[in-house]
Amino acid sequence: MKNNKTALLRRITLEEAQKAVRSMNLINGFLFDSVMEDNERAKTVAGIILSTVLGQEISDIEVTPQKTFLGIDWGLHGIRFDAQIKPVPESSDLSVTIYDLEIEDRESDRLSLPRRQRYYSALSDERTLPSSTDYRELPDYVSVTILSYDPFLAGDMYYAAKMHLKTHPHKEYEDGRLNIFLYAYGNNNVITKDQTYGKALEEMLKYIVDGTLPSDHNERVISLDNIVSEVKSRSEVSSHYMKAWDREIVMKREWQAEVRAKVLKEDAEKFVSYAVKHNDSPDSIKEELMENYDYSEGEADALITSKMATK
Repeated sequence: MKNNKTALLRRITLEEAQKAVRSMNLINGFLFDSVMEDNERAKTVAGIILSTVLGQEISDIEVTPQKTFLGIDWGLHGIRFDAQIKPVPESSDLSVTIYDLEIEDRESDRLSLPRRQRYYSALSDERTLPSSTDYRELPDYVSVTILSYDPFLAGDMYYAAKMHLKTHPHKEYEDGRLNIFLYAYGNNNVITKDQTYGKALEEMLKYIVDGTLPSDHNERVISLDNIVSEVKSRSEVSSHYMKAWDREIVMKREWQAEVRAKVLKEDAEKFVSYAVKHNDSPDSIKEELMENYDYSEGEADALITSKMATK
């Protein structure tokens, strides 16, 4: 176990980074960000994915990858979109819709998904609607989240969430929000007149999550795979992964140092309390603190004095 922990905290070679990047699929946050960092490439990828998810050709879009919105005021929670997609001005195709495209690979976030999406849409709306503008001018908001796990544990592939009047379900309640959650390995529960839509969507999801290429010709998946493969082969992507790995090492080491310092402090206080209670001499206590708990002379004196005062 010790060797495994040590391995996690060592730097990796360029060859190891290249191997790691080649093994990634698009559900991986690092690879997704790498694919989406180029504006033209991001528009192509977002168009391919959204066209498949929505069953219609999506074009003339602007994509802002890794879009970060700070909280409305200091101290409030901000958000980070994986990709926010807007129509090109004066585009007749998507004139009133903003899309949020998210990938989700951490099952520990499952329970927070509905409220997270609620917060995302609210903060996006706050940035979208100019002051003194009628609320009816607020664009529609469609969130598409592709997951490697079942978000609602119903075993299905396609989940769509939309507001409705609970007391009068036959009456329309249109607030312009639609949240779509897509689980790659769920039962294909898509029912449409177009029989090819559900199959194409399932193939796209499985490619994004595990890299599976369809046995039949699927032009969109093939196009997406060509882009992803080209990004994986770029030397700068592997270099960026090495840097990200190094940053992760630094963060882990800092966290471990903080944990060790906290544990050491707690142990020192327990030791002093015990020693004072049993009338050990202040000098022997101080010597122990300085030798085994990394205390300076002043810190040791202060701790001993405080414990003796509360004896």
